[in-house]
Amino acid sequence: MSSTTVQHSARQAGTARQASTARQAGTARQVSTVRSKALGAPSRGVRLTGRGRMLVRVVLAAVLVLAASLGAVAMARAAGQGQAAPAPRVVVVQPGETLWELGQKIAPGRDPRDTVAAIRRINHLDSAAVQAGQRLTLPSS
Repeated sequence: MSSTTVQHSARQAGTARQASTARQAGTARQVSTVRSKALGAPSRGVRLTGRGRMLVRVVLAAVLVLAASLGAVAMARAAGQGQAAPAPRVVVVQPGETLWELGQKIAPGRDPRDTVAAIRRINHLDSAAVQAGQRLTLPSS
């Protein structure tokens, strides 16, 4: 074989390889296009302006802040439900003790009239008269 024939054969083989590669690439492109169209994907990406990108960032940040605050509120409520209310203080009236003295004893810095009124309201008393041995629920401080 002459050198011209060898060169011609090499060119044909190279051209055949290029054509085969081009056909395969075209087929792959067609398959991916068919797949993307079948999946409902747009053939081009979405293009956003600078203002549009900023808007997307602001909306995402707002959603994250909202989710975090809702989570914090839910955790605070759950923590608050776990705490038991303090047990009411109950005293037994001693002989000779009055509501006035009791009011001064349990809330020394407050006006005894307010404390006596609270004790009467909590215990459903009609008057300020109490008897020795009587159990009274005291207001919380």
